[in-house]
Amino acid sequence: MNRKSTPFLIVAATTLIAILLAGWMAFIAVHQPWLGLELDGEDLENGLRIVAVSPDGPSSQFMPGDVLVRLDNGNDRTIDLEPFDIVEEADGVATYTALARFFGRQDILYRILSGNRVFFTKEDGTRMAVDVASTRPVSDLPLGFWVQISVGLVGSIIGACVWALRPQMPGARTLGVSGVALLASTYPSAIYLNRELALGDPFFYILNTINPLGSLAFAVSLLVMFLVYPRRLLPPTILALIIAGFGIWWLLDALRIGFTGPGLGRYLPLGVAALSAPVMAGIQYRAARNEPHLQAALVWFGLSLILSTVIFILLYVTPSLIGEPSFAPQGVSYALAILVYAGIALGIVRYRLFDLDRWAFRILFYLGGAVAFAAIDVFLVSVIALDTLPAFSVALLIVALIYLPSRDFLMRRLMPTPGGREAIFQKVVGIALTSDGTQRNSDWIELLRTIYDPLSIDRTSECSAPKICDDGLILLMPGHGYVAPLKLSLAQGGRKLFSSVDLSLADELCAMLVYTSQSRDAFEQGTAQERDRISRDTHDNIGAKLLSALHGKEPERKNAMIREALSELRDIINNPSGANQSLEESLAELRLETVERLSAYGLSLNWKVTGDPLSGVSQDIIHALRSIIRECISNTLRHAEALAVSISIVLRDRHLHLIIADDGRGIPENPTPHEGLGLDSIRARVDTLGGSLETINVNPGFRLTAAIPVARRSTP
Repeated sequence: MNRKSTPFLIVAATTLIAILLAGWMAFIAVHQPWLGLELDGEDLENGLRIVAVSPDGPSSQFMPGDVLVRLDNGNDRTIDLEPFDIVEEADGVATYTALARFFGRQDILYRILSGNRVFFTKEDGTRMAVDVASTRPVSDLPLGFWVQISVGLVGSIIGACVWALRPQMPGARTLGVSGVALLASTYPSAIYLNRELALGDPFFYILNTINPLGSLAFAVSLLVMFLVYPRRLLPPTILALIIAGFGIWWLLDALRIGFTGPGLGRYLPLGVAALSAPVMAGIQYRAARNEPHLQAALVWFGLSLILSTVIFILLYVTPSLIGEPSFAPQGVSYALAILVYAGIALGIVRYRLFDLDRWAFRILFYLGGAVAFAAIDVFLVSVIALDTLPAFSVALLIVALIYLPSRDFLMRRLMPTPGGREAIFQKVVGIALTSDGTQRNSDWIELLRTIYDPLSIDRTSECSAPKICDDGLILLMPGHGYVAPLKLSLAQGGRKLFSSVDLSLADELCAMLVYTSQSRDAFEQGTAQERDRISRDTHDNIGAKLLSALHGKEPERKNAMIREALSELRDIINNPSGANQSLEESLAELRLETVERLSAYGLSLNWKVTGDPLSGVSQDIIHALRSIIRECISNTLRHAEALAVSISIVLRDRHLHLIIADDGRGIPENPTPHEGLGLDSIRARVDTLGGSLETINVNPGFRLTAAIPVARRSTP
């Protein structure tokens, strides 16, 4: 193959050639003499029985059940019909002499049928003429023909795809060769296995020679593949000798030299290659015991071989044991090659290998159930002598009651899912709540080591979600900002690959870690916000009342203000929103309190409330308004050296507008932390309520302007 060839060109060229050859096979199959009869020789010593008649065919005058004993052309050619004439696969005979006799009879039949008119003699002696059609309708080609063509077509395309995807891999190249071999086996047999009655010689002989070549090449290619993949077990010279030996064996069979019949010449080498392939696969599996991804690929090989063998037994061997015909036409058996082929292809391209262990277990156990069912059914019919329907029902009941529960038990024992999830998730919660980042990472790594037992755990770059890489060798675990992202290599001490079950558990672990960590962050954030709220309220409200009490002149008033401060302190701790007072009531109390505080220092107050009706204002806004005014008054008394204060409250356009101004010295350019604390607290309150705040020196004096939306729902 040219180095510049792309995978697309390889696959496209192979597909095109396979389709053209399939069309050629169909053309040959159609351009054969056609009688419009389906014949059968079962239970007959001589002659052929008509099973079905095409209503529009040349032999529509015959009836199903008629037995034909002789065929002639009305002149010089006559032949007595035998059941052996319509056998599907002639190389089941014991000797080459019998095989040559079969091809000779096929040639005589074909020459007679090639004439315009033939004559059949029935069992009762009636002689009837048939005008043979020169072509066979495409619709008359049986299912077996299309199955075999499809097997060859699909197999060659699969081989080409694998070769194109893994051009440097010896196993992939060998699989590509086997695709050609499979096509060479199925295409010729599609013609002669599905013939109506006869094919000419040497055409039939050529097809029957190419078919075993393709079958043997397919089996040998599988053997060679296991000798070179995943490890090379033999040197190239020995491999070449093995291939040459099988090639010579086929050539001797084709020339009928050295063997007495097809049994030794064809089926013995085919059996040797077919049996050697799984042996070599077992050796490869043992050699790859420390490389689970290679073992997984080899399991696909073994699984596909077992699957095809079991199906072949169920469809063809079991019926023969109970004296019944096969459950499927002989040509359909070629479809089993696709099972082997697809399993090997999947293994080589390493498709879904991290799911292999459970896939293999389940498929084999389902097959085991089918085999058990068939064996019980055969035993009940042949030994116990039950009728077919009761035997079927009893076998099904036994499998359902005994086999399926045992399968589930064994699967739980041999393929356990990660247990103790409650304990695992409790550990995840503990890790997420650990405040020290180093300890959190250490505990997380230890948990992953306990669950997956990887050969190594290394830090890696962040990823969005857990992910399996390198065909199950690596499991990537994201950190999501709470722990370090990690790369886990080779699960269970290198004995297995990471599977979809492992990935599902990893998703759950990460989700639990993120959820718990976010809950912890939310709790810590809420705790910090509550501390800030208590600090602000204590500073704004309690400080203002205690300051008023300190400078008050009347003892009773001082005591009352101290009691109010204690009550306010309880409200701050137990009721963040304060008492459920209306805005009018709160402003009335606040105005009286503010007048007393300013009067104690000799300051005057201009208090004005205007705007829309004061309703619909939530408690948190009222509480914030009270705290802002108190803090502003406290700042004025401490720092402003003012003589007058004005407070304007306007409710307009669903906003509460607050303006507080004094005629003092304003805010210093570089306020001390103590001087700036009050304004920071006010700004935090306004921001929390979604409002805006502006502070400015008006020379003389200071002015604060706040706008708070009153449509806001009260916070809990």
